Amino acid sequence: MGHDAVYAVRFLLLQCTQRAGTTAAAEGGDKRHAYEAIGVTEYVVFDPDGDLLPDVLRAWRLEGGVYVPWQAAPDGWWHSASLEIALEATRPFLGVRDRDGQRIALPSAVRARAQQLEQEVAEEARLRVVAEQERAEEARQRAALEDQLRRLREPGGA
Repeated sequence: MGHDAVYAVRFLLLQCTQRAGTTAAAEGGDKRHAYEAIGVTEYVVFDPDGDLLPDVLRAWRLEGGVYVPWQAAPDGWWHSASLEIALEATRPFLGVRDRDGQRIALPSAVRARAQQLEQEVAEEARLRVVAEQERAEEARQRAALEDQLRRLREPGGA
């Protein structure tokens, strides 16, 4: 006599958004419902550029056959019961820790690109500060000239 065996497949599905995408697509939309229907236990949408989602990461867990929002733990990490890993939502990369809590290192090329992006972001911030300082100085000079012009136009002004 044969035995029917039922095996539960537990897995996590991670989707990264793209700049050309839409917010609806980024939030899962039809995909989320399809994954829910086939029993994907954990579904994560990661927005590395911050172009489409208000949060870096949105996640859901399957409970009673329905996805419910999956929030980060108090330590800021999403702990996957399916894969026994933890995810950290940072831009532009997703941090990953193994079951022992050890951070999984990025390959050297990815690390180098991350450093380059961080430098570019820092330079853009520096340039914004310089531009704001220049605008403030121009406004101060303009105000001084307008004050001087006002005094010259006053009767007896010189």
